[in-house]
Amino acid sequence: MIAFEELKLTQLIKLAEDFLIKHHQSFLQNDPVEILQMTYSHKIFNNIQELCLEEIYLKPDILFNSVKLVNLPATLLGIILKQNDLTLNEIEIWENLVKWGLAQEKILNEDVSKWNQENFNIFERILHKFIPLIRFYDISSGDYFNKVRPYEQIYLKN
Repeated sequence: MIAFEELKLTQLIKLAEDFLIKHHQSFLQNDPVEILQMTYSHKIFNNIQELCLEEIYLKPDILFNSVKLVNLPATLLGIILKQNDLTLNEIEIWENLVKWGLAQEKILNEDVSKWNQENFNIFERILHKFIPLIRFYDISSGDYFNKVRPYEQIYLKN
């Protein structure tokens, strides 16, 4: 399908996309994260992208319990986190966002208690656009105190 796009064979792309969706939906649902990443830079594959996103919204563990999470481009992560239909507890979203953010900058120690101001600044730049997407009010006070509060410096700026 990517070759069809490069050759500007739009009609064939739509036919192939429709065929995959109608007859091989299980293939698309088998690894929606990988397929989403492959098709994301090709806007013409909109229907396949939507199908993959729907699968991730319904079964977020496909992404959030996967090693593929840390390699997800920020734009895709933003699309997924903006979705209100994401069936995941807010604290799990926060924990995965932290995991993703840490993977984006290798110099950050996973132990936030060892961070200096520069580490907090780096992490804040990485997560800046995602902080407003977190519903902190849906996180229990215990989880907030133990899992969110250590990062307070990065989200108080927003």
